[in-house]
Amino acid sequence: MSRCPDISYLPMSCPSGLAEPPRPGLSSDADLRLAGPTGALLRALDALRGVRDPLLGAGIVELGLVESLQIEDGDVRLCLVAIGPDCPLCDFAADRALRALQAALPDTDIYVRHDPWLEWTPERASPGLRDRLDAVRHG
Repeated sequence: MSRCPDISYLPMSCPSGLAEPPRPGLSSDADLRLAGPTGALLRALDALRGVRDPLLGAGIVELGLVESLQIEDGDVRLCLVAIGPDCPLCDFAADRALRALQAALPDTDIYVRHDPWLEWTPERASPGLRDRLDAVRHG
C-alpha cells in the first residue's frame, strides 16, 4: 500500500492551472486503501465509522473522507480527504478521528494528515449516502 504523502514539503493547496504532482500507487478513484493486521484494521474502521460530520450527521467513512489507513509496527497512519480548500470541519474531523483511533488502538502512535491534492466530491460518498443526499436535494 502506498502511504499518504508526507505533506510537510507540499503546499497546502495547488494553485489553479497547475497539474497535480504524481502520487505513486494511488489512483484517482475513491476506494479506501487499507494495510495492516485485519483485527486492528477492523477496530480502527469501526471507531472511524463513529466519527460524524456535525452538519450532515454522516460518518467520515460513509462520506468518503478516509483516503487510506495503514497500521504497521505500532504506528497508525490515517490520510483524510479535504472537504474544501478552507473547510473548518477538516480540523474537527481530524481531531475526532485521532481521538477515536486512540480509544480503539491505545498502544499505538497515530498520525493523521489531510492530503492537499485530494478534494472531496460527492462521488466519494457511499452509494447509500448519495441516495439520501439526492432525496433531500430533490424531495
